[in-house]
Amino acid sequence: MKDYYDLYYLANKFDFNGATLTEALKKTFENRGHHFAVEQFDQVMAFGNKGETSASGVAFTRSYVGYVHGIAHSLGGLYGTPHGLANAVILPHVLRAYGPAAHAKLAELARVCGFEGASDAELAGAFIDWVDEMNAKMGIPAHLDCIREEDIPTMAAHADAESNPLYPVPVLWDASELACLYRLVAGSATMGAHFSPALS
Repeated sequence: MKDYYDLYYLANKFDFNGATLTEALKKTFENRGHHFAVEQFDQVMAFGNKGETSASGVAFTRSYVGYVHGIAHSLGGLYGTPHGLANAVILPHVLRAYGPAAHAKLAELARVCGFEGASDAELAGAFIDWVDEMNAKMGIPAHLDCIREEDIPTMAAHADAESNPLYPVPVLWDASELACLYRLVAGSATMGAHFSPALS
C-alpha cells in the first residue's frame, strides 16, 4: 500500500505510468479485508497478469520513495523494526503531516477508491482514515513504542541526510521537523506547530 502511494505520487510528478499504479491501488482497496491462505498466493498476485506488477517494480526501482522509507530505514537499523511494519505505522502520520500540500493527490486516490467528499481536504482525510482502519484490522499498531527520545536526534539527522533533497515529496522537512515526526510515530507527541493541523 505505502509503495503504491509513493509510486502514484512519483507517476504524477515524473514520467511513469500513473494509470497502472492507480489500478493497483484500486485493486488493493477492493480486496481489503480479504484473507488469503498461503496456497492462494497466485490469487494475491493476479493483478499482475497484464504486467502491472512488473510495471510497478520498474517504476519503484527507478525512483526514490520518500520520508516514510527514510524514517523506516533508521528504525530498522537501530531497533530491528521490520521495514514493512515500520512503513505501515509511519505512512498515515506522514500523510497527515503533509497537510494541504498532499490534499489534491490524496483526494484523487480517494475518488479512485470510491470515497465521496465535499473538498479535497475531506477526501484526503477519508483516505488517511482508511489507511488507519486497514492497519487496525491487520493488527498493525498506530505507534511504535521502541523509539527512545535520546535516539531521535541521530535518527532524524540520518533520515534528513537520506531524504533531502533527493526524495520527491510534496513538502521538504529538516531534521528538527523529522524529529517531530519520530515523536508522532512514537506516540509521544501530537500534530503541532511544525505541521499543518488540518488533518490532526
